[in-house]
Amino acid sequence: MTAQPPTCLDETRHVPTFIRERFTDLAQKVRYRELRTRIWTRLLKEDERQRVMQSDVQGSMVQIWSWAKNVSLDRAVIDLARKLGFLLLDEDQQLLEYIEPQEQVAAAPAVDTRPSYRNGELWLGENLICELRRRAGSKTKKEILFEAFEDAGWPEVIASPFRKKDQAYVYKAVQDANDAVGLCFHSACSGTKIWWEIVDPNGTDCAP
Repeated sequence: MTAQPPTCLDETRHVPTFIRERFTDLAQKVRYRELRTRIWTRLLKEDERQRVMQSDVQGSMVQIWSWAKNVSLDRAVIDLARKLGFLLLDEDQQLLEYIEPQEQVAAAPAVDTRPSYRNGELWLGENLICELRRRAGSKTKKEILFEAFEDAGWPEVIASPFRKKDQAYVYKAVQDANDAVGLCFHSACSGTKIWWEIVDPNGTDCAP
């Protein structure tokens, strides 16, 4: 029976669907049979191979890597994906935030609602969390971002509305949007996607 890719991302935490899908895709790729020899001979060190051969560990190279490096199966997938060239430039840290979350970060409060944006005002439920100063004839980065989510119905992730801009511009746009109390925006996949989450308004600052 073929082993299923590890899906140890905590089901009780809010993890964007595209993160789960990307992780599953990577877990399948690093299990390609053709890569087994390359991982064994080139990526594992000699002493690690010796320890594996002297042990009872069996299974996929993900399981062997996990045992040899003393890391979780999920971390093994990310490590291998990075070394095999399957990750985008800034993708490993994004994935690791969900695989190995910092214990001191408080969980976001459960709020069964979605934001809404109208007439320059961003609302979360009955709370006004951000009010924009709108200018005739031009739109701010925040206004463009909020309108893009509103037009899409506030799914958890959208394609960046700044597609013709570079990653630094998208990062700044997301950073500007994070003065909305109780809501955090993040960029992903080199700035091509933007996602949001509800956070504790008394918690730490949002990281774009």
